[in-house]
Amino acid sequence: CSLHEQNVGTAFSINRDQGLYMTAFHCVPATFEENAEGLPDAPRIGGKPIVIVFSSEALDIAIVKAEVKKPALRYRTALLEVGDEIGSYGFGYGRNAPIFRAGNVSAFARDTAGIEWMMVDKGLVGGMSGGPIVDREGRVVGVNDKSDGLSGLSISIRQIITATQFWGE
Repeated sequence: CSLHEQNVGTAFSINRDQGLYMTAFHCVPATFEENAEGLPDAPRIGGKPIVIVFSSEALDIAIVKAEVKKPALRYRTALLEVGDEIGSYGFGYGRNAPIFRAGNVSAFARDTAGIEWMMVDKGLVGGMSGGPIVDREGRVVGVNDKSDGLSGLSISIRQIITATQFWGE
């Protein structure tokens, strides 16, 4: 995702036919509203403005629609376990090419609202928020969210399973 031609986060395709992408809610500026399509400050994918289709601030996810249609990533329905290998993708440091960080699931934890977070043993860098965390087969298991530089926090696919109604080929 970009705003004013600067990368502000990462989004990944979940439905090619409909042009749907998943990202982190905090990557979509608070001033952007659904009817803002076409405004110069509207976030963009592939240079085209996006429209918010679904969002959850509590889960920190958003599903956006763009004119650009890319192949969709699959998601994993089987539960992960601590120690499972994962990979994290994102456009860190504002780069135009993705960064990949390999790691492992280190824990699962619930916050005070009861939302489950997946902790990974590799930190994220700025711009990776909203990018996919994938298993060894490339299936989405979570969405990059927060990091302290040493480890990362991801919203687990178990929490965003309701959003899978948007997933397509």
